[in-house]
Amino acid sequence: MSFYDDASLIFDAGAAAGKDGTAFNLKPVEELTGPNKVINGGFDSDSDWSKGTGWSISGGLASCDGTQTGNTGLSQLLSSDRLEEGETYKVTYTISNYVAGNVNPHIRGTSTGNVNGNGTRVVYGIAGNSASYDINFFADSNFNASIDNVSIRKVVNKAADFTFARGSNLSATRIGPDGLIEKGRENLLLQSNTFSETWTDPNADIDGGYAGYDGTNDAWELSLTGTYGQTAQAVSASGVNTFSFYAKRGTSDFTRPYIAGPNKYAYFDLLNGQTGLQTGVASSIEDAGNGWWRCSFTVEGTIAEVRIHVADGINTIGTATSGTIYIQDAQLEVGLAATDYIETGATTATAGLLEDEPRFDYSGGGCPALLMEPTRANLMGHSEYFGAWTSLKTTVNDNQAVSPEGVSNAAEIVPTAASGEHYIEYGGFSRTAGEYLTQSVYAKANGYNYLYLNNAASRLYAVFDIANGSVEHLGSNGTDFTNESADIQSVGNGWFRCTLTGDAVTTAASYVRIGCAPTSTDSHNINFTGDGTSGAFVYGMQVEKGSYATSYIPTYGAAATRSKEKCNVNGVSGEIGQTQGTIFLDADLYKKNNTEFYIAISDGTLSNSIYLYQSSQIIAVNKRISGATESLQVTSANWSSGRNKCAITYTATKMKIFVNGVLKDTKTISGLPSGLSKLTLGSRQDDLGELASDANYKQALVFPTVLSNNDCEILTGTSYTSFASMASTLSYTQYE
Repeated sequence: MSFYDDASLIFDAGAAAGKDGTAFNLKPVEELTGPNKVINGGFDSDSDWSKGTGWSISGGLASCDGTQTGNTGLSQLLSSDRLEEGETYKVTYTISNYVAGNVNPHIRGTSTGNVNGNGTRVVYGIAGNSASYDINFFADSNFNASIDNVSIRKVVNKAADFTFARGSNLSATRIGPDGLIEKGRENLLLQSNTFSETWTDPNADIDGGYAGYDGTNDAWELSLTGTYGQTAQAVSASGVNTFSFYAKRGTSDFTRPYIAGPNKYAYFDLLNGQTGLQTGVASSIEDAGNGWWRCSFTVEGTIAEVRIHVADGINTIGTATSGTIYIQDAQLEVGLAATDYIETGATTATAGLLEDEPRFDYSGGGCPALLMEPTRANLMGHSEYFGAWTSLKTTVNDNQAVSPEGVSNAAEIVPTAASGEHYIEYGGFSRTAGEYLTQSVYAKANGYNYLYLNNAASRLYAVFDIANGSVEHLGSNGTDFTNESADIQSVGNGWFRCTLTGDAVTTAASYVRIGCAPTSTDSHNINFTGDGTSGAFVYGMQVEKGSYATSYIPTYGAAATRSKEKCNVNGVSGEIGQTQGTIFLDADLYKKNNTEFYIAISDGTLSNSIYLYQSSQIIAVNKRISGATESLQVTSANWSSGRNKCAITYTATKMKIFVNGVLKDTKTISGLPSGLSKLTLGSRQDDLGELASDANYKQALVFPTVLSNNDCEILTGTSYTSFASMASTLSYTQYE
């Protein structure tokens, strides 16, 4: 048989990853009918469209210039062959030259939702009954952009992509295709390279149109007209943030950024590419070519304003009343290091792994998997800024090495040339009796090969060999923690993630200690005399309540929570077998004592569903009809942690489960739930608010028929992989 041909629903992370809140299916495939309904969708002439205030058509674009004082429309009424009321249509168009605002395409009165920013957009809607137009691009009072390539086609069968949600936060990370930790990023400034707007210029003039570091002519000249001349922007931010901008010497060789709120500053020499006096966390200067430098300044605190000054010298300001420098592309972002520049306009802009975007994780290399995890909080206020920690006989130097993130934001810890115990310490969180506490940190040897983690309030501790990747010692005093465990995993480039877990016996305030040493010992007090130069690099400290470490959650001054993830595809009753069927899942599963839900088909409720889950290290399948449950299971001795392939077959009288090529259990049942229309990954029914499962989903298949025992053994066996190799021949694009 052909598994691809016979499956009715196919999710394959390696073949069709998703963006913007969807995880694409390979099947069912979208079907459209008829030609493009829009006349002159390429705006080749100023005809066929009705234009509201602010709209114009010229040069193959329909443009809205932002001069409108209220909502304004660009519309078309088809004189014949109108959009059919109640039918679904696919609307495609391209936005370019975006400056600000939102546009909302309506099809015969039905809104398809506000959009903004440059790019090709695809939206779907059910045509309403408007008599005045078939397509109308409603622009708000701020919209300033161009539209092109408008197409509307009727949908016969819509691709059933998974909708995905995690909640609007930037606390999630993943391992990207390059093997590095990827975060969500945001430039908190407005008009980041339009210094004539939003920015103010006390005692200075600002003029545009100068040659920039990137080959454009959108750099700016900042000229003193009095002492302390500057360009400045009010902003609201807190925690650890890095302010960066590109600068080049003019008649002056020096610049000084100033951060109001913490009232910190740094000096930069634009002739020799050097840093001067700085009063924040760190400063750096990077050669951008052709006399340009990227100047970066990191501070901690509540920020009210950022400023760029023309300075007098490498450490002086406030005397000169004339002088110029050139500036370009300013950015303010959370974290210890400047990342790739993100252009902004009237609103902030984001990049990287964003909010509700599915996390296609490349851990281990090769094809990705969809990473889904439960809600977790990093209880550490500072996961990267180790300079904020308390230290004993240990020097902390931030931004000293390239971290597993791929930027220079790893800290160096160096025991001093003194005898005794050496460590850094951070508290402010608590442990709760009966709950596991897991702490993890990324570490790399830098002269000393041993690192220890210590929950100092209760002496839960472990010693790790961070040169060879092994756990050397594990222990506690036996009164505040039980069920201790430790683990170390290589993440590349000499870095290891070191993890320590214990089950809390008592409820109490708690804190973490990290130390490094030249030798291993089983004592939680590693006493020695340091040499003042050897140490270790550390990055990404995490403390979370749970029996295992989840993906890294960065923090910059306060604890942060990554919300649970939900993933489902609804309205697919025609793809799910109602009287018989097969469900297949290929995912990394882990033996845990907590309950994890992996895949389900349902009528949208838990009461009528079939789902695969794990509880107390037993893999089981439950079938529910009006809440009444029948189940089959696979005991812990019959499966192992890691990648597992499971297939469930069902009829009205029998269910079977296959795991890794073997039929594990058969159950005689009485009937099936009716109205099966929803496929869910990561929970039984995601609207119940249950914890998402901790799993990496590689592939899920649904068949409307019962596969034979032989086919299920092949499907779940070692020879079958995935459809990833077919991606280039399918009508779906591979995304990162």
